[in-house]
Amino acid sequence: MSQTRLLASKYGGQAEAAAKAGLGVMTQLKTSWGDFLEQIGEIIMPVVQSLARTLQGVVAALQNMDPHWKKFIVTVMVVAAAIGPVLLTLGGILKLLPFPTTSPAAGSGGYRKSSATPHTTRKYKGKPSVDGFFIGKRLIIQQKSC
Repeated sequence: MSQTRLLASKYGGQAEAAAKAGLGVMTQLKTSWGDFLEQIGEIIMPVVQSLARTLQGVVAALQNMDPHWKKFIVTVMVVAAAIGPVLLTLGGILKLLPFPTTSPAAGSGGYRKSSATPHTTRKYKGKPSVDGFFIGKRLIIQQKSC
């Protein structure tokens, strides 16, 4: 009898029994997941190697660049990085300012109120009296003379 058959007859079925007992199912899942990741790695590796070679060429070109161009590129990057927060701050400030919410009517050449909603609180001679307008979330009060 060969050694393989001897081992199979002596220990055969132990791996299967261990897989069904206790944490054996989790161990099988871990092994299967590792096999899957190896297959994905084999697919992705040529793309990653090609990208790495390309990036090495770009880095070499940047290292050999004239110092004046390096300074220019850094300056542009600093300005670009600073513009975002400045625009966000400016947008927040502009929201606080009381700009009218009128816009040109499409094709009419004039202006129309885009978000003004009448606000009424009392009745005058049985009809609602307009005290102001909501523009956005702000109430614009109109003073009346009687």
